[in-house]
Amino acid sequence: MRDRLLEAVERDMTLDDKLLFASRAATASDLPSMQTAVRQATRISGPLDWREAGAYGDGLMSLTDMLREWLAGPHAAQVVDLTELAIAGAEKSLEQIDDSAGDVVPAIMELQAKLQEHLQFADELGSIGQTYRAKRNFIKLLATWLNRNKAKSDSWLRTKEMPCCGCWALDESMDKAQASIVAPRPSECVC
Repeated sequence: MRDRLLEAVERDMTLDDKLLFASRAATASDLPSMQTAVRQATRISGPLDWREAGAYGDGLMSLTDMLREWLAGPHAAQVVDLTELAIAGAEKSLEQIDDSAGDVVPAIMELQAKLQEHLQFADELGSIGQTYRAKRNFIKLLATWLNRNKAKSDSWLRTKEMPCCGCWALDESMDKAQASIVAPRPSECVC
C-alpha cells in the first residue's frame, strides 16, 4: 500500500504538494513555522501554464482550510497576519501564472473573504473584551467603595430592627407601586 501511495505521489505533483503542505501545516506549532508553511504554500518555482494553475488554486483552497483550523487553535491571534501573508504570496505568484481558466483568482478571493471574516471576528472579540474590562473595573470600584463604607453600613444595619418581612427596606418617599416592586408587604405583617 505504501509503495502505491509513493508511486501516485511521484506521478502527481499536485498530490505531492498537498501532502507536503498538510504535513508542514500539521507540525507547525509556532508563528515562524506557521509563516514558513504559508510561504511554501503560496510560492511557485517558476511560471505555471493554465493546466497547472488549477492545482495551485486547489493548494490555496487547502491553505484557506488550514487557516480556518488554525483559527480554532492556540495561535488564533496570528491568523489575520498569516492570511495577509498568504494573500500577498498568492498575488505575487499570480504574476507568473496563466490563470485563463480562472482557477487561482477565486482562491485568492476566498482568502480575502476569510481575512474579512477574521478581521470582523477580531473586532467583535475586541468589543467583547472592552465590555468585559469595563464591567470588571466597575465591580472592582464597587468592591473598593463597599469595603471603605463597610463600617458605616454595618453600624446602620445594627441600629435597625430586622422585621419579619423585610419591610424596613421601604423608604417613605416611595410610592405604593415602587414599594410593591422593592419589597412587597404581606397583608398580615405586624412590623
